[in-house]
Amino acid sequence: MRFRLQSGTTTRAIGAFAALSLVGILAACTPPKPTKEPPPPDPVTLEFGCVAVPETWTVPPGVTEVLFDAYGAQGGTGASTPNGVGGRGGRAAAVVEVVPGEVIEVKVGCQGGAGVSSGGGGFNGGAAGGGVPFGGGGGGASDLRRDGSEFDDRFLVAGGGGGGGAGEANHGGDGGGLAGVTGDTGTAAQPGGGGNQVGGGAAGMSTGTGGVPGPGAQGVGGVGGAAPGLGGGGGGGGHYGGGGGGTKEGVDGGGGAGGGGGSGFGPNGTTFQTGIETGHGRILITYVPPA
Repeated sequence: MRFRLQSGTTTRAIGAFAALSLVGILAACTPPKPTKEPPPPDPVTLEFGCVAVPETWTVPPGVTEVLFDAYGAQGGTGASTPNGVGGRGGRAAAVVEVVPGEVIEVKVGCQGGAGVSSGGGGFNGGAAGGGVPFGGGGGGASDLRRDGSEFDDRFLVAGGGGGGGAGEANHGGDGGGLAGVTGDTGTAAQPGGGGNQVGGGAAGMSTGTGGVPGPGAQGVGGVGGAAPGLGGGGGGGGHYGGGGGGTKEGVDGGGGAGGGGGSGFGPNGTTFQTGIETGHGRILITYVPPA
């Protein structure tokens, strides 16, 4: 039996049907174009500086991990010539798990006062320098706290540097790091020791009738010695503070010894550095917001 196309119209319809079928086959065989993933959000970094009061930061929604990077403050310079420069602040940086909505207390250390202006201690644990002329004040620690505002609520600490002694260029010890550094010694005077992980730095030793230097303690440095005519540097703040520098009585020599640096503290995996920060301390908070 033969079949015969009746008209050109039918031929055109068959051709169109074939073309449509071919388009469908090609579409089925062609892999779909890959969807372009949006780029991940850029990290956000906040910087907190010395304001001499506690501040707070609230963890944003969706954020569960944060890099906290703290730098302690430098100690103040001792009075008279030659003078002792304050020790530099330490650093402590760690990635910490957090809870969205959690409130973190932020305390940034301030630099210790210069001996020419009475050598006051820096905010957050720096101790005053002693004597007349004065030793430099200890630098304050920079720390972060959660679930409270006490020393035991700190989870990351960068130590402050010790204050410089008055005369003889006896510099303050650097802040930690795991441990603060002992200050420079004066003639017949002992410097303040650095704080560590279990206790404050030892007080220096003074001769004469002036004020006795103090040892470091949890969170705070020890005051500088105050023999007449000279002043020891104050200890730096920290996990444990540095001890105050000793002095030798008399204006004819000797010199105030440097205060010790405070220690740092942090969880496992913390990066510690000793003696890297000049001036006031700072804290950097870095996180990646949710997409």
